[in-house]
Amino acid sequence: MPLPEPGLVRRGGLVIGLLMLTGCSALQPTVSAEREKAHREAISSRFGAYQACMAEQVDRFAGFPDAPPSDIARAAQAGCEAAFDQYRQAVRTHFQAVVSDSGQSLARERARRHAQEKRRITLNKAIRRVIEARILSAPSESGGAEDQ
Repeated sequence: MPLPEPGLVRRGGLVIGLLMLTGCSALQPTVSAEREKAHREAISSRFGAYQACMAEQVDRFAGFPDAPPSDIARAAQAGCEAAFDQYRQAVRTHFQAVVSDSGQSLARERARRHAQEKRRITLNKAIRRVIEARILSAPSESGGAEDQ
């Protein structure tokens, strides 16, 4: 098998090197460590506020025993849209701040997926909260056995 021409190898190596450099530059941080810390704290506090809102809303609607837990969780989410939007914006701000201009589109998509995954996890936790509350408030079946 003949060897490729030396010029072709150099050009191929140059193209690969440029592609790698371009890919890496899209992920270069553009914020200071202090600012990144502030972004992370904003994300944490806003996620905490969203979770607190969800817990409050779930507890508010949990008194409807005929409502399925998933409906209660979705109703809670509807009541917490503003808190979730603040969390989503904090995530987006952070993800976009740590990449260069060429990486903004990818950062927005990753932020969207990250926030949606947290929303899904929180919804599942809300459903579980309703189920656990119902289990704890259900009358014990052993109470009838003691009377016999």
